[in-house]
Amino acid sequence: MRIDLGCGIHKHPRCIGLDSHPYPGVDKVCDLNEGIPLPDDSVDFMIASNILQYLNNAEHIVQEMYRVCKHGTVVCLVVPYAHVTSHITHPEYRQLFDEHSPRHWTKNSYTPMNAEEYLQPLDAGWSLMNEKIEDSERTPLDFRLVRIEYFYFPEYRCLYDEVELRRLRQSQLNVVYQLMLHLVTVKGDMDELELESLTLQPMEEPRSITEQREKNDEQLVLDDRPFVIQSERRNQLENETSALNENVIDSTIGVDVAAELEVDEFNQQAERIAPKSKGKKSAKTRRSTSQSSLRKKVYVPYLRKKRKLKN
Repeated sequence: MRIDLGCGIHKHPRCIGLDSHPYPGVDKVCDLNEGIPLPDDSVDFMIASNILQYLNNAEHIVQEMYRVCKHGTVVCLVVPYAHVTSHITHPEYRQLFDEHSPRHWTKNSYTPMNAEEYLQPLDAGWSLMNEKIEDSERTPLDFRLVRIEYFYFPEYRCLYDEVELRRLRQSQLNVVYQLMLHLVTVKGDMDELELESLTLQPMEEPRSITEQREKNDEQLVLDDRPFVIQSERRNQLENETSALNENVIDSTIGVDVAAELEVDEFNQQAERIAPKSKGKKSAKTRRSTSQSSLRKKVYVPYLRKKRKLKN
């Protein structure tokens, strides 16, 4: 049996959909806070995408998931990442998850995960399950993590390498917004080699995650290392501005030369056509009148051209 917990309107292919609302495609309406209404060891595959955070008791639902799964069943979980301010204050989120959550779901100390992924707390191994808790009514829990995928906010997707992203994720808020975990149910013997082999096998995932990843990959191609692109674009704009300024200067110089030629030509024409003075006006007065006319006919248009080029 394959089941999709909290399937909503997008039930995973070839799965039985369980949800608290009778959406189209839901096969069984049930309250997951009360448990999973299926027999023990009856599930071959389980997926739960963005549902666990809304349930009242994470420990109870994880116990129920383990109860209904067979030995070797793969469980795919998609959950919001705990270290996001909007998730911390979300009024409907009852549970939050991060890379340390699976460490509370097994007593086994071995994991195929990179030790750098769970540096905190520094003095602990992989398992963080409290061995002092003794509850004869509770089913022994053993979910082992075989794969974890982080979904980063857009500004972090292409700026840093894997080590830098890990350090940012472990030390700052609002770096990762979502996790996808693949767990294997262990109810019998499973050696380290078998667990390692599972990490190399393809795993099913929600269609929404596949679409999201493809969209992110396309965006990475378009915006690969945006700081570099912005720097190159900035240099390009500076070069274009510099070239434009040079053209304006060249044009202005050309206008200046043309204006000087016009002034010389105008002075020559003014001297040829100016009436002979009978002594009523001095040379200074004639020169002033000539300069005033020159200003109106040559300098004013010249200034207008120059102002237009600058704008």
